[in-house]
Order: sequence, then structure tokens, then C-alpha cells
Amino acid sequence: MSLSTLQPNALYIVLFNRGYPNQADDFHWALYLHHSAQKGGIKYHVRNRGAGWTVDHGSTRGILKEALLVCLVQIAAIPDGQEEYVNGVFRSLDGTLNEGEITCRTWILKVLEPLMRGGKGEGEGEGEGEGEGEGEGGRVKILGCESIEGLEREVKDWGNRYMDEANENVQPRPVEVSRVCGL
Repeated sequence: MSLSTLQPNALYIVLFNRGYPNQADDFHWALYLHHSAQKGGIKYHVRNRGAGWTVDHGSTRGILKEALLVCLVQIAAIPDGQEEYVNGVFRSLDGTLNEGEITCRTWILKVLEPLMRGGKGEGEGEGEGEGEGEGEGGRVKILGCESIEGLEREVKDWGNRYMDEANENVQPRPVEVSRVCGL
């Protein structure tokens, strides 16, 4: 499978096996915003290397070749002109990672919430009102999920289905489309 099979401007949750033996519902979580087959995209995730959580966001053209990749689950298509807004939301918690309890999974669920309601991310300030079909701050609702918990369960179920294949490096790695997010 190549990057050309991924939808441009699509947002994916990416799951990785943590180790062996696999345990149900136990994955490393990341977000991947795909731009194009030529440019690749941006992988957003946080990591705990023993001394606290650190940000590890960056461009990649090799998301489909990463070690222990379980699957990608498309959760949204980012409308034209909204990429910078999404980038800002995903980076809105970067300075507060070690204030309270967080994991790679809970970080993702937290940064996705503003995309569900159409508002600003934490640390982005307040907006100037709302427009037709827009959420707080005049932002368009990007993520069509009604329940963040439902999305979490769906993604874990996909991961549980494919985790053993990831250890065996079965190719190509699966790319699924969320049903919970109405795609």
C-alpha cells in the first residue's frame, strides 16, 4: 500500500502495538493528517520516555512503513482552509502535557473534542461569536462523531482485530473508515 491510497486532507487515528504479547485495547495512539502522496503528512503524538510526556509531532512520508503499525482509521476530511486551525488545536496542549494525568490515548481524545464541537482548542483563546453551521468561535465542526467514547471504542475494536497481523508484519496494513464519525 502506498500513500496514494490515502485520501488527501484526511485525518486518521493511527494505532501501534506496544509490545509482545499483545493485550486487547492496549495501543500507542497517534494522529496523522495526510496531505498528499508526494508530501506525505504530519504525525501528531505524545510519548512518555520515563521522564514525563514529550511532544513528537513531525512530517512523515513513511506512516505506512512504521514499525508495529496496527492500522489507520480515517475519522475526518479536513475542509480546505482549515488545516492551520486543526494544527493549532493539535498543538494547543503541548505546553501542559505533564500537568495532570495523560496518556497518548487521552491526549488524542482531548484534542479531538474541539473538532467535534467546532470550537477552539485549549490555550487558543475565545472566539468572536458564531456563524451559521459553525461552533463556538465561528469554527466549522470538522469531526462528525456524536460521542468521543463511541469513537474510542470503535478504534480499539479495529486495533484488536488487526493487532496480531501487525506483529507478523502482514502487508499491506489496514486502513479503515470510521462509521461512528459518519464518513
